[in-house]
Amino acid sequence: MIHFPRSKILISCLALFLIVSFIHGYLYKNINEEKSDKSFEAVENVSAEMYVEENQVDKVEFLSWNEVDKYIFPRSTNAEVEDISTGKRFNIIRTMGDNHADCETVAEEDTRIMREVFGGFNWSKRPVILHIGGRRYAASMAGMPHAGVDDAPAFAVTGGLSGGYGYGQNLDTIKNNDMDGVFDVHFINSKRHMDGAITATEDVEHQKNIEYLRNIYE
Repeated sequence: MIHFPRSKILISCLALFLIVSFIHGYLYKNINEEKSDKSFEAVENVSAEMYVEENQVDKVEFLSWNEVDKYIFPRSTNAEVEDISTGKRFNIIRTMGDNHADCETVAEEDTRIMREVFGGFNWSKRPVILHIGGRRYAASMAGMPHAGVDDAPAFAVTGGLSGGYGYGQNLDTIKNNDMDGVFDVHFINSKRHMDGAITATEDVEHQKNIEYLRNIYE
């Protein structure tokens, strides 16, 4: 039988322990570095997605009237108006209009805010952003309700229509909103009513308002 000195056995055990500890530490370090890299990559990807999403929310889109009319803001669509100068917002609905959007406020509170923005009902035109379906669109809005009477049936022929329209078909369809008739919202290439002319034309002031927005957001 071979006898090893006790000191040699202790030294051998210590060496074996150190070797095993080194191998275990090396493998643990590499595995965790790999996990850390993957975790960092995942965090970066999430941050990038959030960044894109946030910028989509902030983006203002400049669309032509044909696109808006057919796909974005057809009749019976609700939108939130954001006034650029004051930051105030109110809700509207498009009820009619062919060359541009004829709209009405949804409720009395919306009419109250609209009057604050325009300083009362008047024919002034302001650059606005329309919020529709989580997206933002450049537009221009006039502050004068016209061609309607709130307490008369919609589309009935009656007198006393707002905005000096006199006698004709009542275009007021949203009742009890403290507003008589509809107001105009224009987009790129939208046009006025013919106003006695042979063909409808673009409204210069509305188009300038949209260009003003383009200088800010593009």
